[in-house]
Amino acid sequence: MISLYDGSYIAIDPDPSSPFPLREDPLLIQLNTLLTAGMNSYVREQLKFETDIPYEILNKEVSKKWNWKSGLEWGQGYVGVAENLKHSMSINKDLQAFIAHGVFDLVTPYFGSVVVIRQMSLDPAIAPNLLLKVYEGGHMFYTHAGSCEMFFEDTKQFFHQVISHN
Repeated sequence: MISLYDGSYIAIDPDPSSPFPLREDPLLIQLNTLLTAGMNSYVREQLKFETDIPYEILNKEVSKKWNWKSGLEWGQGYVGVAENLKHSMSINKDLQAFIAHGVFDLVTPYFGSVVVIRQMSLDPAIAPNLLLKVYEGGHMFYTHAGSCEMFFEDTKQFFHQVISHN
């Protein structure tokens, strides 16, 4: 099986004869187990927040109730922000944005952002203000040590550039 969250991650299919794919992504199960334990520990031990309610990543009940239209009245189902970003960047020529992707992310493929950025048709004066970086890894590329370090350096450089520009 190949993880949709990181196409470079493969796992053994526990039921290869089943005509239905597994409901859980093999990589996501592992990461969520670690992240849930870490977050519960952090909230209780470091932040001293006391509660009987466990922290859950990707809570299915919350997800079912989420308004995926984000205020849209028509049936598209997913809101896009490219027009809003283009408008904001056009009005504020100092506004800069940084988009980061993992090259093996099959859930939100980086090339989708490439297409959206091209379709934005930003004015050449502000086009350099929108930066797209692609890293080794998947949806959570920062779980790869090398990508995490590169992302840290790239974002540090991005923020220093933004601050020095203004």
